[in-house]
Amino acid sequence: MRFFAKLSPAILGVFLLLLAACSSGSGFVETEAPSGSSNQLLAPEELAGGSVRAVWIREVGDGTDWHAATSNVILMGYDSEDGQGVRVLHEGFRNYNKPLLSPDGQTVVFTDLSDRRGIITALEWGSQKLVPLGAGLALDVWEAPDGTVWVYAGQGPMDHRGNVAKVERFPLDDPSARELVWDHKVARDNFQLGASGQFAGGLFPAAPNGGVVDLETLKFNVYSPGCWAALSPGPRGLLWVFDGRHRNLQFFATNSEYQPGGDTDRWVVNITGAPGIDGNRTYYPRWSNHSRFFGVSGPMPHGNYERAEIYIGRFSEDYQRVEAWSRLTNDDRPDIFPDIRVIPGGKGTSAGSTGPVSSKMQPNSTGEEFETTGVLLEKTRTPTPDDIAPYKSALAVYRYQVESVPETGEPGEIYVGHWVIQDEKVLRDFRREVGESYPLELEIYDGNPKYQGKRVVSDLNEGASTLFVDISDN
Repeated sequence: MRFFAKLSPAILGVFLLLLAACSSGSGFVETEAPSGSSNQLLAPEELAGGSVRAVWIREVGDGTDWHAATSNVILMGYDSEDGQGVRVLHEGFRNYNKPLLSPDGQTVVFTDLSDRRGIITALEWGSQKLVPLGAGLALDVWEAPDGTVWVYAGQGPMDHRGNVAKVERFPLDDPSARELVWDHKVARDNFQLGASGQFAGGLFPAAPNGGVVDLETLKFNVYSPGCWAALSPGPRGLLWVFDGRHRNLQFFATNSEYQPGGDTDRWVVNITGAPGIDGNRTYYPRWSNHSRFFGVSGPMPHGNYERAEIYIGRFSEDYQRVEAWSRLTNDDRPDIFPDIRVIPGGKGTSAGSTGPVSSKMQPNSTGEEFETTGVLLEKTRTPTPDDIAPYKSALAVYRYQVESVPETGEPGEIYVGHWVIQDEKVLRDFRREVGESYPLELEIYDGNPKYQGKRVVSDLNEGASTLFVDISDN
């Protein structure tokens, strides 16, 4: 209970109201969050209009273990209420894979992958005592209306695409009382329950199929291929599925009673506009306990994962864009797998409005096509099917000097995605040589529904540049 003792009376009152609202199940109401756009990074408590607690891991090896599969990581944390800033939460190097915060922020739950089965482990905030909770891979931590805190755990052998065989759950204070939740595959990267606990977002029935499962009826709906699928923690029923370029979240309104996109139940939000990410790709997006906030790691340009820092983004009230950002870390080591807990303070805490950091990207439903000729300057190596798991098809990015850039009509350089893998088979007939000229028939990748769930592989660090797809490859 030390977490509560650190809160100011005003914030504590808001937090208790939030807990009371959570206990009403389908009647869950989120505390009002700040609003207002800012082009500058905000302090975490300014972004939240209240308190922030976060946990993540820092890779301290050679900078290549960006899936945190080794023991070359340390467990990191931040609490805006204690004045200690970013710090190591537990001394020593071990595997603290995918750390998660309990609903009250008092307990960290992670998976130790040094054992092939995975050992789910708990750590009380401020303690150095690790408590093993049994075999499995921690997927999510959720509090039921009766106050029971449940740990959702992936079980069974994990396949080469990162899918676990089934999902069980157990009370955090009684890990022996396990029960089956979902007797099918699901990707272990991101599995998040909504407020009621009836629905969960993830990759069902296996990666890369992003969708929502009803854990009472065991029915699921697939919305799009992709990765890092997540269901919003509040009552709104919003699903996101990360796109294959790792720059955009595909949003889906799964609840007919809440359609913030107006005349569409699908839209795209770019999450690379934070100062410091600057349009480069990101990893590990995860919704916080409040649907207006999320954590993400970036930038991760090709070959330079050490630049990855922990960012917190705040969605606009209509979820059409990221309106403001905060950065928790600023160091020379990869900071990855964030989980964030935010307790907003309500109205009157909005950021100064200076224009949106990252605008909504509309789907390119018209499929406008462009024709030009380009000299190949640089190309991405062709990956193997195992390299792109859990995806089955992939585009590789090539750089061209063209006679006419589609956006300007002037000569210049563009980045083009070519199909190099389809249905887990390398397209060996596709060959292009640097220095040679090729006709290009193009359409835009970003915001185009045809491509949002497709894997994009790039060695070229194209940053925020527009990506085109050569449709003459089809």
